Amino acid sequence: MTQKEITLVVFTVILAGVYLCCFTDWLKEKHIGIEHAVRPNVAVPSRRGNPGNPANQFAYTLTFSLGREYKLTSVKVVPAAGFQANQNVPPLWHLVGDAKSDPTRFIVYGMPIAGMKPLVTGANAEPLAYNVEYRLLVEAGGIKGEHNFKIAGPVASHR
Repeated sequence: MTQKEITLVVFTVILAGVYLCCFTDWLKEKHIGIEHAVRPNVAVPSRRGNPGNPANQFAYTLTFSLGREYKLTSVKVVPAAGFQANQNVPPLWHLVGDAKSDPTRFIVYGMPIAGMKPLVTGANAEPLAYNVEYRLLVEAGGIKGEHNFKIAGPVASHR
């Protein structure tokens, strides 16, 4: 190869590297984007519904959207303040699975996720307090995501 050909090959490789770094997600750390929504639960046992259903134990339904489907390996909810002080704070809800868990795009707090089970056998999600900040931690293999959220206090009815 001539000097001109070698220079052209080196220049092409450098351009390809710049393109991969600047215009693709190939080399960037991947993370799970999470959003949440809190809605009043119309199926609480005092009103109607099956008291044995885990969804009926809370006065609200807390859902998390992951943006796309992931095969989750860990889902954990912890108090945000406690987590900042000590990352080993006991979770209020902790599910684990393996890479073979069913893909999911949504999580409902306290509800089972296909292919996952509580870290502690028989453990259920604990009720969350109003106006306290919590952190959701999710993992799907090597991809992680975190999301802080708060449940606003119940709205007083105006009559």
